[in-house]
Amino acid sequence: MLSGLLDDRISTAYTQMLGSITKLCQQMFQKEVPILVHGYDYPVPDGRGFFGGWPFPGPWLDPGFREKNFEDMGQRVGMMVDVMDRFNKLVSGLNKAPGLGHVRYVDLRGTLSNKPANYKLWWANELHPTEEGFKAVTKKFAAVLQTLPSA
Repeated sequence: MLSGLLDDRISTAYTQMLGSITKLCQQMFQKEVPILVHGYDYPVPDGRGFFGGWPFPGPWLDPGFREKNFEDMGQRVGMMVDVMDRFNKLVSGLNKAPGLGHVRYVDLRGTLSNKPANYKLWWANELHPTEEGFKAVTKKFAAVLQTLPSA
């Protein structure tokens, strides 16, 4: 099921979206504009939402795990590593699609800890980094941006 979702639906959606953005940029700027994509880091599905959840968004991951009776946090984290690795594989290969050679991948995996002892220093909730986490993510983007040719 995950393969069909990732390999078919999400891959097609990303390819079409990036193709549309590319076409729009070419019309607006008369040149090819580099596009950066990323596939996320390894989240911890611990049930924390934005500002603690209700009435704010989240949690996003915990409810699905609970519904399927996955209570063990180690198992949940391991499953998220597998999902994110598969998703990153898909996103990292988008530049191989026709007309998308200008797409650059930023690998964020391992930037934010998912270890029980310190993950809350890096993750503000199930999906979003803390201020320190965003600083670490910014460094990864900056490193890729520095490899791009000057305008």
